[in-house]
Amino acid sequence: MISTLNFTSSPPSLSLVSQTPSGTSPSWLLSNPVNTSIVYATDETDSGALNSLVLDHSSGKLTPVASIATQGGSPTHIGLVNNGTQLGVANYGGGSAFFTTLDQDLLHFNSPQLVSFTSAGPSNAHEVGRIIYESTKLDLPLSR
Repeated sequence: MISTLNFTSSPPSLSLVSQTPSGTSPSWLLSNPVNTSIVYATDETDSGALNSLVLDHSSGKLTPVASIATQGGSPTHIGLVNNGTQLGVANYGGGSAFFTTLDQDLLHFNSPQLVSFTSAGPSNAHEVGRIIYESTKLDLPLSR
């Protein structure tokens, strides 16, 4: 469940606006910088998924639109790559990175690709997260 909250600074208060289902265990959220009404969320489960939602800025409510399996477990990090035309996701369960191309509407996914990593150690989860982070922080999206 993704909760939308309203914060008021004076007097300080926090109130629940809405709750929206987004898979079983949404854990990482990313707003699209080209269209801030679009939000992406990972579903951090053993099977893993990436979801797109639309945010109504006036009401604060989210509407689920599309979902795609990340082909690996426990996806935890999302980043825009390739000038904002693709999303990269770190699958901590199993050590892989998932990439998908965004349709023109920026809400639907296609051309999924999985890159698996091998490691000499018992766990390479942090390596996968670092690789996704490093590859996405330098790739600033351009206007379409």
